[in-house]
Amino acid sequence: MGTKRYNLSYLKEISGGDEEFILDMVQTFIENTPLEIATLRNYAKEEKWDQLGENAHRFAPSLQFLGLVSLRPVINQLEDFSFGRKNLDQISTLLDKLNTECILVSEELKKDFNL
Repeated sequence: MGTKRYNLSYLKEISGGDEEFILDMVQTFIENTPLEIATLRNYAKEEKWDQLGENAHRFAPSLQFLGLVSLRPVINQLEDFSFGRKNLDQISTLLDKLNTECILVSEELKKDFNL
């Protein structure tokens, strides 16, 4: 079946293996992630750097819950660049990378959980 883009071991650990909780977190990720990324893009477009950094920081736990460690550097850079007002020309690329990977993870989760 190949390697998964996500890893539910953290969710399983914090939930004590509660399948309903895990399913709820998976559904929440699938439903909320497009809205979160749209919000981040909007803040970037409007050059609201502090809001972008704050929202990126709040979005990070969603990625941790699903073991998306490959996206940690992306979120960290979004926070760092936004709050530091540096490398702002790279934010769009970072958001594209975050969006693409989250779409792929969501599709995989939908398939694996029959959603």
